[in-house]
Amino acid sequence: MARLKFLSDLYMEEATKRTRANPEYQEASEGFDDTLSFIVEPEPDKGVTERITVGTVLPQASEYWLDDRPVTFTFIAPYSVYVDIMTGKLDAVRAITKGSLKLKGPMPKILRYVKGTNLWIDTLRTIPTEFEGDFAERSFG
Repeated sequence: MARLKFLSDLYMEEATKRTRANPEYQEASEGFDDTLSFIVEPEPDKGVTERITVGTVLPQASEYWLDDRPVTFTFIAPYSVYVDIMTGKLDAVRAITKGSLKLKGPMPKILRYVKGTNLWIDTLRTIPTEFEGDFAERSFG
């Protein structure tokens, strides 16, 4: 499989397939049942010029969208933070607690599903991913 542009339509399609197909993630996330959006802020000085918004329903991954919608959880960070999370340089839960990944929504619920969160990110890391701008060299797969 060729690398998919991070958070593109094709990337999100593959992410939903792999999320649904991961029984370990599904078990660890049982009871979560919520909508999430990820807002990726541009970093023009690093070659990332567009704001990206994607969303999904987890753990079911029954759908995804590429626009703003009302959701239970919204995660907001610059592109570089998402790249650091996806490449294993930064732990997602630690990024939330330190404030580099801003969370709008009930933090206690997220903290109850740390194992599921980590397994979901591990699932996403199995997708051959192409980053843009100065982050292209960190692409993988």
